Amino acid sequence: MQGFKLKISWITSWSLSLLLFILGLIALIHNCADYLKQSVKQDIRLQVFVESKAQSADVVDLSRRIGALEGVDSVSITYKDNAALALERDLGEDLLTLLSENPLFHVVEVRLKESASNSNSIKRIQNTISSFKFVNEVVYSEEFVNRLNKNIQYVSYFLTLIGVILVFISLNLITSTVRLSLIENSEDVKTMYLVGATRRYISKPFLKKALWEGLLAGGLSFIWLFFTRLSLNAVFPFITPALNLKFFLITGMLLGVLSVCMTLWVTFSSVYRFLSRKTG
Repeated sequence: MQGFKLKISWITSWSLSLLLFILGLIALIHNCADYLKQSVKQDIRLQVFVESKAQSADVVDLSRRIGALEGVDSVSITYKDNAALALERDLGEDLLTLLSENPLFHVVEVRLKESASNSNSIKRIQNTISSFKFVNEVVYSEEFVNRLNKNIQYVSYFLTLIGVILVFISLNLITSTVRLSLIENSEDVKTMYLVGATRRYISKPFLKKALWEGLLAGGLSFIWLFFTRLSLNAVFPFITPALNLKFFLITGMLLGVLSVCMTLWVTFSSVYRFLSRKTG
């Protein structure tokens, strides 16, 4: 008993590859957003303004105490005299000569570890430093950090929603294609079943077709993602670490596996439902 051959639907593969490509873009955007978030976290700094009456030894002692705190990565000191020189260089004239003393503060810049870059840890460190002697004020860009975290969270939710919608669209596309193929070959399917062919044997041509269409769609989406990665690296070189080759290869492989699994699973379930209705 000889089975029948089915032609690969290029339209299905092309359409599915576009959906997979968009899914891949979502993954790339999500990874870039995470990279941006981590970069900002790694560069969070507290500005500690030390009272002008504090001596150099007091500032050094304060910086040591701050550096010993949990969550602090490094500290650096800008003395008020150096700040005055920088101000004079920026303004082009020495305005401090009009004053009897230098009114500027010593500044201790505190860089935090990534593990301590959440709001609770920053608040804890800020309150601890504020309690130290000679500390006038401790500031950091709290509003910016909070806004960035919220925006990235909203973007993640939105991208996840779009990804789920695209998967459903892909499943519906594959289901419609399989149904059309079954309708076109319904007479052959019915004839084979009447002469004793099993459901597994009848399903083989459809599963083989689905496998090739899934591989083709996954391959096309991988190629498009590859050129997209090259373009993004050329236009936005600062996000190159977020688009590293390892992440790109893993994303492409997952898209290929997803493509094949979706086409095989939908085809298998659609064929078996069709045969059940015809023979039930």
